[in-house]
Amino acid sequence: MRKHLVVLIFILLTVFPGWALGFEFVRDVMREAYIPDFVEIDGTIYAIGISSNGSCDGYVSLLVFSKNGTLREWFYIPDIYVRADTWRWAGVSNWGRELLLIGPGCDPDWENYSYSWHVFVSGDEYRGLAHAGLLGRPVDLNGTVYTILYHRLLGSSIAIPGKTLPEEILAFPNVTLTSLSTDGRYLYASGHYWNGTVTWFKVAPSGALVSAVMVPDVSGNASVATVYAGEPLLLLALNNGTYVAMPESGGAIFIPGVELVDGEAVGNRTVLVGFKGSSGIVVYLEGDKAVVYQTEKPALLRISRNLVSGGSGGRFYLGTLDDTLEGSRRWEIDVINVSLNLPRFKPRRASHLGNIGGEISGRLKPAVGTVIVIGDTPEPEIYINGEFVGVGSVRLELPAGAYNLTIVDRKWPAFWYNGTLIVYPGQVRGVPIRLHLHGAWLRVVGTPENAYVYVDSQLVGRMGVKVPLGIGTHEVWVTGRGYEDFRTNITIEQSKNIVLNVTLRKLGVLELTSNVPGTMVYINGTLYGILYSTGMRLELPPGNYTIFATKLGYSNYTDRIELPPGETVSRRIVIEPSYGFINVTTDPPGAEIVLDGEVKGKSPALLKVAVGSHRLTLSKEGYESVEYNVTVWAGKTKTVSVELRKGRRVMSILAVAVLAAVGIILWQVRNRKA
Repeated sequence: MRKHLVVLIFILLTVFPGWALGFEFVRDVMREAYIPDFVEIDGTIYAIGISSNGSCDGYVSLLVFSKNGTLREWFYIPDIYVRADTWRWAGVSNWGRELLLIGPGCDPDWENYSYSWHVFVSGDEYRGLAHAGLLGRPVDLNGTVYTILYHRLLGSSIAIPGKTLPEEILAFPNVTLTSLSTDGRYLYASGHYWNGTVTWFKVAPSGALVSAVMVPDVSGNASVATVYAGEPLLLLALNNGTYVAMPESGGAIFIPGVELVDGEAVGNRTVLVGFKGSSGIVVYLEGDKAVVYQTEKPALLRISRNLVSGGSGGRFYLGTLDDTLEGSRRWEIDVINVSLNLPRFKPRRASHLGNIGGEISGRLKPAVGTVIVIGDTPEPEIYINGEFVGVGSVRLELPAGAYNLTIVDRKWPAFWYNGTLIVYPGQVRGVPIRLHLHGAWLRVVGTPENAYVYVDSQLVGRMGVKVPLGIGTHEVWVTGRGYEDFRTNITIEQSKNIVLNVTLRKLGVLELTSNVPGTMVYINGTLYGILYSTGMRLELPPGNYTIFATKLGYSNYTDRIELPPGETVSRRIVIEPSYGFINVTTDPPGAEIVLDGEVKGKSPALLKVAVGSHRLTLSKEGYESVEYNVTVWAGKTKTVSVELRKGRRVMSILAVAVLAAVGIILWQVRNRKA
C-alpha cells in the first residue's frame, strides 16, 4: 500500500454548462497536472489525468464527463505512483465494453526506475498488468487498439495490448518510439534512432513495414510526435520553434516560437496544438500562412474531434476548440518553407523484444476525502462555498477538490479567515485554521469598574474590557447606574490598537414634590412626567436646569437650579388655582344663572370662576331656557349676553283643538238620528 497519498489535482467545483469556459482544475495544489488523452464513447467523455509535484509522488485519475462538460464521476487508481512529466506515456481507449487505460509508473524509493501498466476498467473495477516496458498513448485502427512499447535497453515495438502481456507485431532494436497515430488505414510511428536521429515509420495493421524515413538534419534534443491531419505529419519541436514535416511528400515548414505536439484536420484546414511556456497554442495552417493563437488556457497536448486537453501550473484542462480560443491573442506569420533531408532507410527489425510483468487489479476509488476544520477563536462559524456548516470544530466528507473556506467568529466578527480548503481523496485530514484580526483591539478603562461598555449598540463587557473591532468607525457607549453616560465614535485602522480612558461623572439627584397632584413637569423644555403625591426622583447629569410645572386651572411654576455631581437637590412646586370671569347679561334681566349645575343668582352678574370650560344655563319663567359651553382663561373676562325668547302658549292651543273635536263628534251623532 502507499505510504501516503499526494493529491493529484482538484476540481474547481464549478460547472460550466456547454463548455462555456472549458473544464479546469484549481491551480497550485500540485505543480504539474495534465490530461494527455481522452476518448468519447456514446456521448460520454473519459479522460486520464496525470499529476505530481515534480517527483514520484503523484498518481493517475479517471475523469468521466457528460458531453456538455459536466463532471459526472472522478476516480483515482490507488497504489500507483507517477511523475507528471511522463504524460506522453499515458492514454485511454475504448476496448469493447471496457475502458483501456495505459499509464506510466514509478517507485518513490528508486527514482530512476520506471515501468508501465495497462488495465481494463469495468464499472469501478480494474484488472490488468504492470510490466517493465513503457507503453505509449493507444490508437484505435478499425476496432483494434495499438500502442508502442519501449524498453530502455532493448528498443521499441508496436504492440497490441490485451489481457496478457502486449502482443508485439513489429520491433525496432535501438529505436526509441515516442508517438503513434493512424489515418484509419496505416499506423505511423516516430521517435529517435540510437544515435539521436529522428525516425518515422509507416506500418500496416499486420505489422508489415511500409516505409521508414530518417531526419538527420534535426538534432536528438527534438521532441517528436507523429499526427495525421489530412496527411501524415511529423512534428519536430525544438527550443526555437517546431518543424512540421511531411514524410511522404518530403516537404517541411517551420513555425517559430512554439512547441507543437498534436494535430488533426478540421474541415479543409490543419489544426495543430501545443504550448509556449505555460500557455496553450493553437495553429491553423492556411496555405502559405499560419494563424497562431496564444490562448489563456494551459498547455494543450491533445486534440480530437474539436475537443482539446492539456494542463500546466497545477491544473488540468479539457474544453472545446472554440472555448479554448476565446480571449486568445492572434497573429499571422508567413509559413517558412524549409528543405529537410528526409531519406528513406531500412531499419533493423525483429519480431519481438520480449517483456515481463505481473497482474494488478483492484477498485477505482472515488475522489472523496474527509477534513476536520478547526478555528482558533471562541465561536468560529464555518462556511464552505458560502454555506454555513457548523461552529467550532466541523468534520466534513467532501468530494476531493478546492473549496472556498470562510470562518468568522460569532463573538468577535473582526476575526475571520477566507481562503482555499483542499480536500485530498482518500485522506482524513485535520485543518487547524488561525483566524486573523482584520482591524485592531479596543480596550476601555476607567471608572467606575462596574460600568457597562457597548460597541455599536452591542454589550461587550464591563469597564476594562478588551474587544477586537473591524476596520472602520464604531460608536462606543459606556454607562453605569448613578453615572452620566459617555458616548464617542472611534476609527479603527489595521493593527493600530486603541486604549480609551473613560471616567464617568456621577449623576445629581433632583427630588420634586407638589401641593397639587397631576402637575406636569418639564426639565429644560422636555416633559419628564406628571407629579403625583408620591413625588418624583430624577437622576440627571450635573449642570444647570430650568424647571417648569403646569396644570390646567392653576398658575405656572418656573425655577432655575444648579445640580452638582453626586448631590441631591429638592424642590417643592407650589401652584395656585387660576381664575377668570364670566359677565352674564340678559334681556330681560332677572334670569336665573346656573353654572356647572350650581345656581349663582340672577342676571346681570359678574362671576369669578376657575380657568377652564364651564356649562352655563340661563332660565326665566315665560321664556325659553338657553345653555352655553364657556371657556375661561386666566385673568380674562368672558362676556355672555343673551336676548331671551318668550315661551309658546301651548295650553290655549290645546284647549281649542279639544273643543273643535267634540263639536265634530256631536254633529255626526245628530245627523245619524235624523
